[in-house]
Amino acid sequence: MTNGVTERDQRRVWQVPALDDLTVVALYRSNHVFPRHMHDTYSIGVNLRGAHASRYRGARYVLPPSAVAVVNPQEPHTGEKAGVRDWSFFGLYPSAELMATICRDVGPRGDPHFRGPRIDDPDLLAGLRDVHAMLEVGAESLRIESALTELLGDLLRDHAVKRPEIRPNGDARRGVARARDYIHENFSRHIELASLASIAQLSPYHFLRVFRQEIGLTPHAYLTQVRIDTARRLLASGEDIARVAFRVGFCDQSHLTNRFKEWVGVTPAEYREASRV
Repeated sequence: MTNGVTERDQRRVWQVPALDDLTVVALYRSNHVFPRHMHDTYSIGVNLRGAHASRYRGARYVLPPSAVAVVNPQEPHTGEKAGVRDWSFFGLYPSAELMATICRDVGPRGDPHFRGPRIDDPDLLAGLRDVHAMLEVGAESLRIESALTELLGDLLRDHAVKRPEIRPNGDARRGVARARDYIHENFSRHIELASLASIAQLSPYHFLRVFRQEIGLTPHAYLTQVRIDTARRLLASGEDIARVAFRVGFCDQSHLTNRFKEWVGVTPAEYREASRV
């Protein structure tokens, strides 16, 4: 079990290597505003204090401390405190592979999916708070891993459904897919809108509209997401921060640090420290 902390920013980060490097983040008395982004993992969280607001699937939701917040992988959303009270948040970020593995025992068949961002389940809420307490006091790894596995299993058994099939959207959808693949293959390089539109075989204006409709992010935001996700993996392997900035396409370490903290909530140094085994 590894963790990193910064008292000044009142954030803590843990990783659980035995559960496919599951990342756990706690924000305390936070004013951080998370821009529209998405994760390649599930996001499961609870407000320890105050409430938070999120733009998700075209609507604004306010999640109170009595509810559990759940977001599926690759679904864009925002996050910030709601109201004037201090906001403290505790979140788990299990991989799709880990959730699929647990699903083999508890169901549903296929990729698990959650219908909305709010789940009202007192037992699940209590379980998340218990895991937070265990991490804060440095409980034994076996105890934490067991609690997390049981909690995720209960969540999937009681609240997940089979992921709905995505309806095809013709040539425009295929064009967006080509542009998205190009971003993944060239994220460390300078990418122009005209090039992406040409790859998609759409006009720049039409491409922007269709890309946002299909992906949920603008092309630039999606490029930033890919860079941040790649940086997370490289930092978790212990790579030098300045080298990571260069490898993922940021102009320098300062640029990486600013964007990483904006999107993830902690600095690259804090994230790398939490990833050390």
